[in-house]
Amino acid sequence: MVDVVQGPPQPPGPPAPRRSWARRPRGLTVALVAVVVAGLAAIGVLVAISDDEPTSTAPLATGTSAPALTTPSTIDPQAAVRAEILAAYRQAFDAFVAVASDPNGQPTDARLEERKIGNALLASQVSIDRLRKAGNIYRGGIELHPVVVELTADTAVVEDCGIDHVEVVNATTGEVVTPADPEPAKARATYQLINGVWMQNGFKQLDLPCVPS
Repeated sequence: MVDVVQGPPQPPGPPAPRRSWARRPRGLTVALVAVVVAGLAAIGVLVAISDDEPTSTAPLATGTSAPALTTPSTIDPQAAVRAEILAAYRQAFDAFVAVASDPNGQPTDARLEERKIGNALLASQVSIDRLRKAGNIYRGGIELHPVVVELTADTAVVEDCGIDHVEVVNATTGEVVTPADPEPAKARATYQLINGVWMQNGFKQLDLPCVPS
């Protein structure tokens, strides 16, 4: 063990002055506290903004892209005209099948002239005439899938991949003379705009295989 040598005792020094917060003016203390609190609040706001709020005004990216805007370049300016031509095509077929299915329907039936002129009208009238002379009628309908493939200001070409559900039957006995041929077949029709109305002026059954659209 090491002996610790102590010197002679020293007289005690004067007592250290005591800091008294009680002597600080109360108003100054309150002001300092307010400044500190305000500073801490400001720091908290800055931290909150930096953590939670994006500093950029650009929209945040999401997992789903915004829908594309419709521009004039994406609109088909001929859509309405194409729809009108296809409607005329269907009306011409409906009229022909209706007359052919009517035992009293004649080649001169006005329904055939509503949407057909020229060779198209003549072909329909010849078909009806042959049915009547044979004592036959149509039974059933035709499934149409027409598409406008050519279009100018006053002409159009329609191609179809139709499915024939029509039977030729005897008008008296109802016996099937020619069964329906459900195999899709291609056809082409030409149209002319006359006095604001699209009229079919040509029709040809191509008898080519096709796939309905």
